[in-house]
Amino acid sequence: MFAITPRGIGKKVGARSIRQGDSLMEGETFVVEDFQESMILDQDGASLVVGDDIELVRATYLTHVDEWAEFMRSKSQTKGATQSIVHQEKFSQAEAVRQLGKDEADCLSPSDYNDAYPLLAASVGIEAPTLWECAGIVMAAYFKFIREAANIEAQRLSTKRAIRNAPNSDRVVAAYEALEWTD
Repeated sequence: MFAITPRGIGKKVGARSIRQGDSLMEGETFVVEDFQESMILDQDGASLVVGDDIELVRATYLTHVDEWAEFMRSKSQTKGATQSIVHQEKFSQAEAVRQLGKDEADCLSPSDYNDAYPLLAASVGIEAPTLWECAGIVMAAYFKFIREAANIEAQRLSTKRAIRNAPNSDRVVAAYEALEWTD
């Protein structure tokens, strides 16, 4: 489905103006010049809903807020589902090394730590000289991401609340546009 909403809606999510006869691309949000109503179109461009429907505008912007949050979180993460698994496992290995303590971790031979902590061991000599220091780097990166994700989550939830409570379409747009798009 595609959302076509009154002029101005779709700002900051790559909206473009379309005119009668333009083709619609999946996943795009459009702004129709001089169009005063909202509508939802299916993939073939058939109108499913037409009208100045606050619930339609809300639904569109609630989706955009979730897309914003995903975009913001993804900026600090390597893309890919399997890379996410690698990060999770590397974090688990870093936690285990930190629980050993520095002295015990530093006493492990390369053979021992390659067997016990293979993903973390891959960083030794590249990201830091010791297993202990590599674990520290992973833990610091993890907690940095958690702080950033918490900030994004707070913005996501408060913006969604503001959108749900907005009395009209203009207030919905204003709530969405208040999101921070910082790098």
